[in-house]
Amino acid sequence: LGVEAGDWAEIPATAAPGFVVRDCEFRDHRARGMRIQSSHGLVERNVIRGIQGAGISVGPEFGFWREAGWVEDVTVRDNTIEDVGRGSVVMERWGYPLAGITLFGRVEPDVPCPPANRGIVIERNTIDGCPAAGIHVSCAREVQVTGNTIAHTNYLAAGDGGPAGLPIIVDNAEQVAVEGNELTAIGEAP
Repeated sequence: LGVEAGDWAEIPATAAPGFVVRDCEFRDHRARGMRIQSSHGLVERNVIRGIQGAGISVGPEFGFWREAGWVEDVTVRDNTIEDVGRGSVVMERWGYPLAGITLFGRVEPDVPCPPANRGIVIERNTIDGCPAAGIHVSCAREVQVTGNTIAHTNYLAAGDGGPAGLPIIVDNAEQVAVEGNELTAIGEAP
């Protein structure tokens, strides 16, 4: 394989590809509701409520924990996410998965994160109550963010007299379609 000392090797077949998380409830937890680090999966019709971190985070953990690799072909749809992202991590400089739904990549410090997650669909989710963005897409390509309902987000900065941020953030990403999302009460706490 031409592997050298310091290289990383990943075996996606051991990361539960083809998974389905459906009709579950995740609530009152101090971390994330779901941490998706596998490919070819479906996350649908779940309720995530009272979570201190992100409701759903999708992407690899190459930096620090070294848990899993890039994610592809995952659909996140028809989930209800309420009252998330209220833990102190939202205000920390090192915080990274801070939206109601976060698509990201965690790599080594000072290493640019390539847009290597791909083929992700985030559709028809309801997000109500997150002091940061409702949806954040980063380190990805070929992503669809469509038909989501987002309310009462981005109120942390607005509550301090600052401007409310964007309810859907796309950065360090390519080929992202953001269409048909309903946005209300942005910058207003629930």
